[in-house]
Amino acid sequence: MNIFAPIKAFLARKEYEAEQFGLAGRYLRESSNIVVDNEVGWTASLSNLENKQLEESDQDTLRQQAIEFYYRRPHARAIIHTFCKFVVGRNTPIIANDENLAVQEWWDAYARRDKFVLRQKEFVRRAFRDGEVFLRRFINTSTGEVSTRFIDPNRIEDPTKQVSHGIETLPDDVEKMQSATRL
Repeated sequence: MNIFAPIKAFLARKEYEAEQFGLAGRYLRESSNIVVDNEVGWTASLSNLENKQLEESDQDTLRQQAIEFYYRRPHARAIIHTFCKFVVGRNTPIIANDENLAVQEWWDAYARRDKFVLRQKEFVRRAFRDGEVFLRRFINTSTGEVSTRFIDPNRIEDPTKQVSHGIETLPDDVEKMQSATRL
């Protein structure tokens, strides 16, 4: 056994982290020099939005523009990709904080079945790109297995316009969601 192997592994990890920080910095510098494309409808100055309350239609338009920008511009994808790598990292395990080993076994089985490694990256990507993430949980009543799927934020809307943006919250606590209406 090579006694220097742990040191080499540590140095390789630090070299990788430095490379990722360098890439993130480069992408951020490049993004600050992006020429605004009038074809997409982006504006160079966001200062006029400081005190403006966005209407539901404005938010939908902004989200659609962000998605279009993400898919049409490699720099936008690269920036979000870098942020995702920074937030999620590589091979990020989730360890149950429970003495019962069955909890960790259940989580490991769920993570394999639901491809959670890819799902957590997609979760972060959608949060940066769309500004919000909605998940739907499915429970198989015969086996008890749980699956999660993403819901497009554009499908969350109340057609009666009685609930704000299709999300019903407690009257005294807007952070406690009661339900979401999906079209």
